[in-house]
Amino acid sequence: MAKQPRLYLIPNLLAESHPDSVFPPQNLAIVRTLNHFVCEHEKPLRILLKLAGVHSPFDHLSICVYNHHEHDALSCLEPLRLGHDLGLVTDAGCPGIADPGAELVGLAHSLGFPVVPLTGPSSILLSIMASGFSGQQFSFRGYMPTDLAALRKEVLALERRANEQAETQVFIETPYRNQKMFEFLLKHLRPETRLCIAMDLTGPDEWICSQEVWAWKSAKRQLDKKPTVFLLGRV
Repeated sequence: MAKQPRLYLIPNLLAESHPDSVFPPQNLAIVRTLNHFVCEHEKPLRILLKLAGVHSPFDHLSICVYNHHEHDALSCLEPLRLGHDLGLVTDAGCPGIADPGAELVGLAHSLGFPVVPLTGPSSILLSIMASGFSGQQFSFRGYMPTDLAALRKEVLALERRANEQAETQVFIETPYRNQKMFEFLLKHLRPETRLCIAMDLTGPDEWICSQEVWAWKSAKRQLDKKPTVFLLGRV
């Protein structure tokens, strides 16, 4: 009986780091066996392929770009229907976590294809692990509103949830807005609220710190324009 084609969920690097430091050896070995890929953008995929030892040009590969616009989900999963294994590669971190790949994974399940998640870095989980905040209950909120009034309302709601339900609140921001977000949080959060900032996870400038807002104010930290995760913990 022939093996059923599989959808492999392939993590990608979070930062400029050597793949051997964040990926199990079998990840890149699996990448080298695949001829069909789905990605959100081609550039991060091509970087991963080179790290795996797949030499360009990649003319022999079938690459489907899926970001809600360029291809529909069924066409991207067509290799599975034709009997080929397929790799889903996210731009950074783990597929399906804060990226549109979750829709493809759900469709693969509904079509009866096995889904195989590979081990890799997740900025959300790494930041929770390193924060010292509750890992029993947490909520990832994604990107916050850009409108200041809506942002203030959301931040205060997350602060209440963190305190009243002991649920760690996790969110991210576009790197160039890190400093503005940081200053906004210091202005509007209670002094005793616990705030963790996890920056450039797995990268050469990785930096993680958890402390109360009043302590952050006295530290006067300047955040770099690097991928950053913000977390609110219980007082």
